Amino acid sequence: MSGAFQVIFDGTNIGGGIYTGNDFYIDAKSVSYSGINGGNGLGIDFRIRMINQSGSDATDNNTTASFGELKATSYLTGIQSPSIATLNVWSGS
Repeated sequence: MSGAFQVIFDGTNIGGGIYTGNDFYIDAKSVSYSGINGGNGLGIDFRIRMINQSGSDATDNNTTASFGELKATSYLTGIQSPSIATLNVWSGS
């Protein structure tokens, strides 16, 4: 992973019915990394993109996203839980 956003989930045409053409992407980039292949990184930024291709309806104001994490606890101890912050609220239609 580099310092530039790259797609880690490609949900092109993920919808059904009139929403068949809608797209959903998750992008990620490494933050403040040093070392080979992003080793010793301080974090990962994620960006979620929802693209409404139908053009006939607006994005619901009640759209939400939930986040959680899984981490090693048995063999790799001392791994801190990530902090999660919303930088930009959903926008667009």
